[in-house]
Amino acid sequence: MPNTSIEELLTRKEVERILKISRSQIYNFLRSGRLTAYKIGGNLRFRKEDINSLIKANPYVRRKATRPKTEESKEKIEFSGDKKAISSGRSFNKVLKISENLDLSFDNQKGIYTIGDVMEIDRQEFENENPHIIAVKLRRRFKKILPDKFSLSPDEAEDILNKMEPKFKEFARRIFIQSMQKQ
Repeated sequence: MPNTSIEELLTRKEVERILKISRSQIYNFLRSGRLTAYKIGGNLRFRKEDINSLIKANPYVRRKATRPKTEESKEKIEFSGDKKAISSGRSFNKVLKISENLDLSFDNQKGIYTIGDVMEIDRQEFENENPHIIAVKLRRRFKKILPDKFSLSPDEAEDILNKMEPKFKEFARRIFIQSMQKQ
């Protein structure tokens, strides 16, 4: 009979204590696919090996901001009017990082919301909408813009949209609060 061993499984609370993170951070790791869980008897269980892999995959390395020295290694940015359009020279990870760092702002004079240099939306489009509907509208609008503006394939654009879901919800909450304060 072959020698088989059963790995020791950890509960969610044990993982919280080991990693010293909150429950919501664990669920964020699960949603992003960086951590795997197994449902056994209605409860989540985590393999020690997966926890170790997560730790090894996320080392903190402080990087200096340096400028590329050669003309070939510089990233190209094309300008169309005020807007920056990212050329196809950008990798998926760089576009993902740009997308995750986008922020929402509001221009009172024009009455528009802007999400970084990527998207402008008329304030009236969100009047009296609940945050969930606003988040869905933001995602749909961003989905139309993302493949062309960043020269991504539809699959890459979908991956970025999924990873930006918390951003859309945050922006929707901020828009909702601002529209309620306006009334």
